[in-house]
Amino acid sequence: MTATTYAERLARARDQLTGQGVDALLIGPSADFRYLTGYLPPLLERLTLLVVPAKGAPRMDAWPSATSCGAPSCCASRPRCRAPGSPWRRR
Repeated sequence: MTATTYAERLARARDQLTGQGVDALLIGPSADFRYLTGYLPPLLERLTLLVVPAKGAPRMDAWPSATSCGAPSCCASRPRCRAPGSPWRRR
């Protein structure tokens, strides 16, 4: 699959959201996640979601975030932590 294929799939999903008056689509690790992105995230102790808003760019988030527990250093050593607003990446 190409990046264009995934972009078209996400655009169709976004069109469906808008047409039905839904603000966002939340998808956990699943075949749907892989269909829309080409990536299947591992199952972790954290809630991992693909967030597809009706308007704006889709993103992948994991909760709790590195700062949600009140101690930013609590999971700084974990490979999949991310700062709020930053793109998904390995550290």
